[in-house]
Amino acid sequence: MPLQVRLYSSVLAGVSDEDALGSTDPMVQLAAHKLHYKIQLGLTKGETEEDLRAFGKELDSGVCHVGAIWGLEYGWLQQEFPRLEPLIVLLQQETRFVSQFLVRSKDHLGGEFATLKGKRLALYRGIPLMDRAYLAGLLHEGETVNTYFKVEKDQRYETVVEAINAVCDEEADCVLVNIEVYSHQLVNRPGLRKQLRAIVPSEPFPPAALIGRRERLNQIRPRLWEDLQETLEAMDQSAEGKECRRFWRVERFARPEHANLDFQAAVQKSLGIYPVTLLRKLPQVAPP
Repeated sequence: MPLQVRLYSSVLAGVSDEDALGSTDPMVQLAAHKLHYKIQLGLTKGETEEDLRAFGKELDSGVCHVGAIWGLEYGWLQQEFPRLEPLIVLLQQETRFVSQFLVRSKDHLGGEFATLKGKRLALYRGIPLMDRAYLAGLLHEGETVNTYFKVEKDQRYETVVEAINAVCDEEADCVLVNIEVYSHQLVNRPGLRKQLRAIVPSEPFPPAALIGRRERLNQIRPRLWEDLQETLEAMDQSAEGKECRRFWRVERFARPEHANLDFQAAVQKSLGIYPVTLLRKLPQVAPP
């Protein structure tokens, strides 16, 4: 039985499926070769709380063995599936993961959330749950995205690129984009740094991680969990691993106990700011 590894769509925001698989699969197949065990890499799409819970159930039941997911999403899932644990933490380069609003550099807007009230917000399909939880946490009781912002039918876009372009082209005034998504856009469009600026950043979120159930992997083969950890940590020595790190803007792959941060503490801190109850009132962002 091949080891089933899935990239969850929250880590794919702003990245095409083809690029994500193309940059990740060579490293995965090298890991499979070193482990002497077949690995199948795939994608799991999800935009809602129900989608995330379904992914957690697949990991918990062993339908899927390893999932790449953001740390806060892992924290939400662990409350329902306590036997899930981090296999590898994807330590990030340069800066911590935050959500932020992008506005035009030339517009005289302050750095507070209040300055965005009544502004045209560009929404796009596939906004990660974390970003939406951050937005839900900013809104006061009784407020909604539609009452706080000006959101018309033509301010709902299919992709993050279209939403960012809408702000640049003055069709909208702001867009909620996390720093990981924005960084991928800057690789091909460095001119955005002059056109746009970030305001109202969130508290840092914990990094992404590979998660699963240790006993599920070790039932397939003794010590497969530990062997996979050791193999992935050593990937910096390969060209495939370095390319994968560059694409995902990861500093290194580290077991939780080898990371330069207390991953579980970072997850618990984020859960204190963004409890799972926020998922009950997430803004609806998909285009009509």
